[in-house]
Amino acid sequence: MTERTASRIGFALGLVLFATMAGTLIELFLLEHTEGFWQQVPVGLSMAGIVLLLVSAFVRSAFARWTMRLAMLLACASGVVGTWQHYHGNVEFELEMYPTLEGFALFREAMTGATPVLAPGVMLTIGALGLVWSFLPRKRG
Repeated sequence: MTERTASRIGFALGLVLFATMAGTLIELFLLEHTEGFWQQVPVGLSMAGIVLLLVSAFVRSAFARWTMRLAMLLACASGVVGTWQHYHGNVEFELEMYPTLEGFALFREAMTGATPVLAPGVMLTIGALGLVWSFLPRKRG
């Protein structure tokens, strides 16, 4: 791969990452996903990710890249934790409504419940994209 091709891929991936974080942030605010610490985690990580993406794009230092990678690892972790929290919350709700529900029926109802179980996976996607972007080679200066 030529340096020019790598640069273009990095730029395109950076745009996709920026758009995904900005879109996620807007959606979280529109959904009022800001009650309590755990709901604020993806909001904070999306805001931090946008800032760190811009800093890492223009300040070519090891510290900027390291900070970006750390934030992206935290985004991945928040996606896993959020998915578990959404699923667990749906299970609790379904068991309150239907105490005898179990097995696959409980799983199906929890997966299709009021809280979207797979929605937090976007944070895992953001983290993975950000990690890939942070490891792409960039021209100096």
